[in-house]
Order: sequence, then structure tokens, then C-alpha cells
Amino acid sequence: MVSIISNDSYKTLVAPTVSEVEALESPIKTISEISPGFPSFAADSGSCHDLIDFGAEDSSPLLVADSDDSNHGFIDSGCDSSPRSTGVEAVKLDEQPTNVKCVESNHQLIDTEFPELDQHGLLWEEGILGFEPLWSVEPKIEDIKKTVQSLRPSSTVEVGFLAQGGFNKVYNVTVDGKAFIMRVSLPVDPHFKVLSEVATMDWVREVTQLPIPTVMNFQSSRENCIGFEWMFMTKMPGRPFNDVWLSLSFDAKSFLVRQLASSSAALFQRQFRGIGNIYGGPSSTLDSASSSKLPHIRNPIKATAIARMDDLGLDGSYDLPSNDEFQDSWLTVDRIVSMQFFWHLRLRQRVSRGPFHSSKDWIAARLAIIGNEYQSILDRLQSENLTEDEEDVKDDAEKTLRIVELLIDLLPRFFPPDHDHEEPEPSVVFHDDINNNNLLVNDDGELTGVLDWEFVSAVPLWKACDYPFFLQGPSVPSKPDPDRYPCKRDGTLSKLYHDHLWGHEATCLRSTFIDEMKKLDGRWVEIFDKSQHLRDLDTAVQNCDNSLWWNFINAWIQDIISEKDNIQSLQDRHHQNQFRPL
Repeated sequence: MVSIISNDSYKTLVAPTVSEVEALESPIKTISEISPGFPSFAADSGSCHDLIDFGAEDSSPLLVADSDDSNHGFIDSGCDSSPRSTGVEAVKLDEQPTNVKCVESNHQLIDTEFPELDQHGLLWEEGILGFEPLWSVEPKIEDIKKTVQSLRPSSTVEVGFLAQGGFNKVYNVTVDGKAFIMRVSLPVDPHFKVLSEVATMDWVREVTQLPIPTVMNFQSSRENCIGFEWMFMTKMPGRPFNDVWLSLSFDAKSFLVRQLASSSAALFQRQFRGIGNIYGGPSSTLDSASSSKLPHIRNPIKATAIARMDDLGLDGSYDLPSNDEFQDSWLTVDRIVSMQFFWHLRLRQRVSRGPFHSSKDWIAARLAIIGNEYQSILDRLQSENLTEDEEDVKDDAEKTLRIVELLIDLLPRFFPPDHDHEEPEPSVVFHDDINNNNLLVNDDGELTGVLDWEFVSAVPLWKACDYPFFLQGPSVPSKPDPDRYPCKRDGTLSKLYHDHLWGHEATCLRSTFIDEMKKLDGRWVEIFDKSQHLRDLDTAVQNCDNSLWWNFINAWIQDIISEKDNIQSLQDRHHQNQFRPL
């Protein structure tokens, strides 16, 4: 047995075989040479990357097939990272899909007879860092105004463009002088993305004291005046934390962090079963009315007991649920909505998209979809007369597939057979992207809004028991000395100093967060303390197709296989490389 890391964050892992050690030094050509059973497109089936114009002008929503199988028959789609460039031209998703063969494997069943998907208006274009989503059709202000006017017929409505994110265009809307937001979404994961986000926001608002937008109306189909899925919601006051943190006292920041800890405890105490996204009931994925109004919660939810609520300025009455109390009856955990599952052409792969029974199933599905994509690239690049750029793409695909296979081989070490769950594994709704820009505060640092709830899933406890994203980073115990940093022309300190100052403050605030969690729920802290190895595995899976991470991941894998003592965490390796205090 191999003891990993002295701080107890790594479990005891099974010792490697001789062949596993040798595999680290042996070159590979294709993933099928490593594992003949790994999912891949048949050689005569064509490559996913050759399917240039597909989609469906028919705007029928994705439906649910017979729900007798473990996946409830949901049509697939979903992802979590932006894969590297693969040398493929822009793909417009608005015509009829092409069918390719089914391939059975030990890891997943890949049924690549693609379902009809209506992704009208979505264009994937290759950039320096890989494929990025673009709008091939622009929403019209007059159509948005007409839609809002239909919801508020007797009101005065004004609409103006506000901002654009990766998947959405956001518009300021005033109705009789009151401020609202209309968010129009690209169909990156049609139907499911909006449905899950609406249910998630509604539920989180009920079980925590987090200030999040209220969805007034939504549309999970593009069969409407705007031509895209949309959400009409309240506008949250405040400014991004990133704009004001320098002017806030450390006490104000600590208070904010303790408030976020209280919401983490509340969500932890409202666990689900299974890994995936939450929806507002078994039939919600079939509802696609032309203008859906958010239904009232059928069973009012009592948030869980959280100590010191009054001290944090949070009102409400809370009852602690029994250990047997899992998800509320009006909710269901089902098909995951995640960037790692839908990025570029991944939505076209018929792989398992949940709900997943266990952590192992969830991670295996993510590795399968990545492996399948990069194997298809190798299948396409079999010519002996490749250009220099094509050789680079092929080399990158081989390196990615090598890491994918090594991670697959490591799964039994992290999830031994005796840890398999008879029931679906417990999970927690976890916002893994609370950052300095979607965390809104007033000028005094008081929390006024938490945004960006798309792609928020119910994930394993070890994944959910983690710091808010904006607090994560390298350990910087000492405050940086401003005299050691250059100044800008106006005499103010450089961005580098402010970055390092935030690194120090975040280090201190992580201690504040953990101290608060110890008071709120010691079980959360126990899981956090023993789960660094699983968080590292998740990080490796998330970044296995990112060349900037390859050296860190390969070194981390080799340390595990070679039974090295006191293995440095993968996250720390990356943080140390990024952060060089003066």
C-alpha cells in the first residue's frame, strides 16, 4: 500500500503494477493501442470534426425517451473545460446532423447516431486557445422589448444592451421604472441549460440566505419572438467585488466570507442522491411552453440549522434535518449540464450524461468524452503527408490521450471496488465559480448578489467541500512589501502588487472560511481535510487537454504510480508556478 501526502489529504492507494510503471515510459500512437476497449469512432464512420454543417431547423425540444434505463432515457449533451485548438474550421450548428456508427466499450457506450439538436444561432470558431462559441444570429432589441411587453401588457418597457458573456447576452430592462434583466442564451445545451438553472436558482434561494436573482419568466425553447432561450429576472444591486475590494476593510471581507460559509453549510445540509443537475420535478424536462412562468414551490422548504445566523445578519427560522433527509420531493437530480460535456462537438456524442451513480462513473464519463474527441482527431490525421500544423495537432492529441488513459488506469486506486455505492452517492449543489466579478457587494462590502448559476450541478461531497473559487490560490502568508514593486506612471502601485496583495488576503480569508465552517458543520471540514487527492484528480480530468497543465499532471501521475512519499498536490504545483512574490 502507498501512503500519499503526510497531511492526511491523500488516501492510501493501491500499489502500481510493473506494467503501469512501464507505461509511463512507453510511447503511444493511438488510444486504441493503450486500451482496445476505449470508446472511439470506427475508422469507416468519419470523424466528428468532419461534420461541418449540422443541427436542425426543426425547433422541437429534446424529449425524454423511455425512462427504464439507468440514465432515464435522456438524450445526451454537456462539458467543463475549453479544449485546445484542433485545427478544425468553424462549425455552424443549424442543419441536419450526420449519423455515424455505435461503438461499444468497457468505459462507455458511444451511440453516435446523433439525436436532432436545434442549435440555431450557435457558431463555434477556432481561436488561439481553441474553439469559442459565437453568435451567428443577433437577438434584436425590438424583439426583446416585444417579449417583455407581452408579459407586462399595460406597462412602459425600455430595453438596452448591457453586457455579453461566454454564452449569454444581457440586457437592461425597465418596466414602469423598475429594473430587470433579460438574459438571452446561446443553445449550447438546448432546453436543459435554462431548465436546470431556473430550478437551481429557485431552490438555492429557498434553502440559503444568498441574495440571488428571482426568475420572473423564462423560455427553454427557441420557439419564441426572440428566437433564443431566455430568462427574465430581477436585477441585483451592487458592484462586482473586484471593483471595490481594495477599498474595503479586512473586517468587511471577513464578514462576507463568513456569509458565504453559512450558505455552504446550508447547502451541505441539504444533500441529494446522485450526480447531475437539478430540475423542478420528473416532468420538468418535457415542459417547454412558449413562455414558462416559474411555478410556486409545492412543498415550502425549511433551510437547515446554521449557527450564528443572527450574528451574520441573516434572518429566518431553521430546523436541522435528520441524516436520512435527502432531496425535496419537487426536485430531481438528472442529466448534467456542464461545459466539459457540450463544448464544441461534444454534444453530438452519445455518452452517459447522468445522473451518475457515483464519483467514479462521473469522472469516467468525462474522460470518455475527452478521449473520444481526441481519438477522432487521430483518426482524421492518419495521412503520411501531414502539414506542420497537422503534425502539431496530432502530437497534442496523442499527449492528451496518453494522460486520459493513465487517469483511467488510476481510477481504481481512488475509488476501490469496496467503496462502490449501492445507492446513488450523496451530492451537494455547489457553485464552483463564485469569483470576484459575479459576487456583488455594496460600497460597505455587504453582500448584495451572487450571479452566474448556469452549469451549477449537484456534485460529490468531496467536490462540494471546497473554498469558494475566488478564495482559491497559492499560500501567501506574508503581506507583500509595496517598496519592492514598481509603480505606474501616475505613481500608483502596479497590478502585480495588487495581485500579490490579494493572494495574501485570500490566504488569510481561507482560514476565516475554515474557522467558520468548523462552527457551522464539522462534517464539512472532515470531508475537506481528507479529500485533497480527489480534488487533484478532478483538476487533472478538468485540464488533461490543456497543454499548460501537462507537465504538472504527468509529474503528479508519476509520483502516484512510483509510490513517492509526501506527494505535492496538483493544485499546489500549478499555484507555485503561477505565483512568484518579489
